[in-house]
Amino acid sequence: VDSLVADASHINSKLAEFTKKAKKLYEQFEDKKNFPTESAFKEKLFVKVVEVEEDRDFVKDFEQFIEYHENKGSALTTVRNLKQTLSRIKDASEKKKYPLDYSSMNLNFYSKFIKFCREVKVSDEVTGLKDNTIGSHIKLLKTFLNYASSLGWNKYNYYKHRDFKILFEKIKVVSLTEEEVSKVAELKLSHRPRLELT
Repeated sequence: VDSLVADASHINSKLAEFTKKAKKLYEQFEDKKNFPTESAFKEKLFVKVVEVEEDRDFVKDFEQFIEYHENKGSALTTVRNLKQTLSRIKDASEKKKYPLDYSSMNLNFYSKFIKFCREVKVSDEVTGLKDNTIGSHIKLLKTFLNYASSLGWNKYNYYKHRDFKILFEKIKVVSLTEEEVSKVAELKLSHRPRLELT
């Protein structure tokens, strides 16, 4: 099912490009007030124009995005989180044998990245990142991809698919009642100075 959705996303993106080209051609003919025959229009529409574009390096662009945040004085936690996200993405790419470029930031990558994050060894006792941590990485990745799109580096919008979502898990917050706080404050711990200080 994931592959079908990813294919549908790819087809929709190509159709959008095709529509844009058709509109541009129409405007050119309208400006000249010289409309071609239907067959001539189709011929021009289906001719592939080879555009020479600078190849973008996804990792270098992400590093430049981190540098941008460092230079503009973003919070240290933001910069640290961006570095961690890039590191996780690079590790996932290597482990899952998945290319790191803008065209591969689709649902196929998304599912492989989540699988990697859930399998990664965090410590000797813990395996797998929590959904909120994975969600934070996805959120920062999407933020970077939006930034790259705004600069014309990223020509793909697969990451905007509704299934390319930020994972979120509600955390149960445990807190003391006022009565329990009072009981702790009233504890007599003079015979245990360290605990009393705490």
